Amino acid sequence: MQNNKNIINMFNYKNIYLLFSSIIFSTYGFALFDEIELTWTFPTDEQISFKLSVPLSILEEDEYNWAFIGFKPTVLNPMANGTDIVLVNFTANTIEDRISEMHFPLLDKDLGGADDLILKSIEIDGDSKSYLWSRGFTSLDLRDVNFIAGKQYNLIWACGGYYQNSKPKIIKSGNTILSINNGRRLRRKLQQKWSAQIFFKIRHWIW
Repeated sequence: MQNNKNIINMFNYKNIYLLFSSIIFSTYGFALFDEIELTWTFPTDEQISFKLSVPLSILEEDEYNWAFIGFKPTVLNPMANGTDIVLVNFTANTIEDRISEMHFPLLDKDLGGADDLILKSIEIDGDSKSYLWSRGFTSLDLRDVNFIAGKQYNLIWACGGYYQNSKPKIIKSGNTILSINNGRRLRRKLQQKWSAQIFFKIRHWIW
């Protein structure tokens, strides 16, 4: 009787684990550097939600004051100019809708556009600080990127601080090409870490 109970528990355990794994792996993302990670999900068929996770240890070093995340079509030059950008200010704790036009990104609303970011929030998530925002797949702003499932985009990012004259300086930057609904670029290490946490929590709950 005890053996049968153990078999049932193992069966339930396996199924619950697979269910949670399928949910976890539907979170797409890309690892930037130094454990700074950008992930995104699709809460509705018309909306995409982003999460920029930054280790508290990095923020405490005070080397980086800001980071920007930008998307632009792959047919255009992968440089930052003309990129639809979200600027996260670690010092001021702000998340802003911006556009890069030959200089440090300006606010969309200062260029005749609008702030299309919604559900902006900041939260402490374990040993990381997370900056969250959402937006629609499409926008009426001429300079904004309209996301199309399966289409590839240039992901452009940078982190930096300020010179003594308060002008921004880029410390680290990079770019890559990815599909907005392609999760293969999410680091396997990140997937395994989340899976293991759920796995052992469910195991403890059942046993």
